[in-house]
Amino acid sequence: MKKNYNRFDKNIAILGAGAFGREVLCHIKDCQSTSKVSNHINYIFLDDSKNDTKIMDCKVHSTKDFDFKDYNVIISVGNSILRSNVVKKLPSSTTYCTFIHPSVILSDNNIYIGDGSIISPGSILTTNIEVGKHCHLNLHVTIGHDTKIGDCFSAAPGVNISGNCNIGNNVYIGTGASIKQGVSIASNTTIGMGAVVVKDILKEGTYIGNPAKRLERIK
Repeated sequence: MKKNYNRFDKNIAILGAGAFGREVLCHIKDCQSTSKVSNHINYIFLDDSKNDTKIMDCKVHSTKDFDFKDYNVIISVGNSILRSNVVKKLPSSTTYCTFIHPSVILSDNNIYIGDGSIISPGSILTTNIEVGKHCHLNLHVTIGHDTKIGDCFSAAPGVNISGNCNIGNNVYIGTGASIKQGVSIASNTTIGMGAVVVKDILKEGTYIGNPAKRLERIK
């Protein structure tokens, strides 16, 4: 399952110029600093709301009529469902890149990270793990053995996922939350900050607390 991560064969466009987008730029530059690639890489942001401005010395462009062919794209939109919708709207020919910060520990080669994903500093992945496309693992996230994660997943800082978990698409897990070994989580689910998930979540929704329970909407 070995794969070529941290690609610097094209210029890089970060779609989303918000706070996480700025962090992503820092992580990518850290990756480049440890790479043997010496050619110049142009970094830009794509954000319709901040078009024709500059952020961290990088020009911000609109996605409208943008020519993607000379760029590898990484999407830094924090909301998992919005990120999924962004992917669907981009040209089918768009190429994506995956970045894994140099401080990340991948315990063996039997780990797969999907295109367009980013793994932030201090994270640890053990063995036989699959992470889908366009996923965000923020600072100091741990993922245990034999875990499978779908596309457009988001883990905020300090999330701990135990082994043998199965997590669907468009799932967001808040800061400091913990997932018990062997648990499955349905797609389109949000796990609140500090929540402790001790049993399967089969119905999408928002879950909070210890043990985590579904937050019912007030009618």
